[in-house]
Amino acid sequence: MEPDLVVDVTGFLDKKMEAIKAYKSQFYDENSKEPETPISSKNTWDSLTYRNRNLGRLIGTEAGEGFTVERYPGVDSIFDLI
Repeated sequence: MEPDLVVDVTGFLDKKMEAIKAYKSQFYDENSKEPETPISSKNTWDSLTYRNRNLGRLIGTEAGEGFTVERYPGVDSIFDLI
């Protein structure tokens, strides 16, 4: 899925990944003895990091977070987006 909007999250990527790690039973945990699920593999963890880095590259930053919209956001001025 391609995002409609990408936000620079360079200063927050480490915090995001730490927050995801709080859900050890759901996402990748190298010490887990639970059966592997589609989101508990190391590949998924690597994909999350890669996706943020790639979206950041597309907007000229280190990391980006993509969002989709159901309706177009309206602004009075292009500068409202800065």
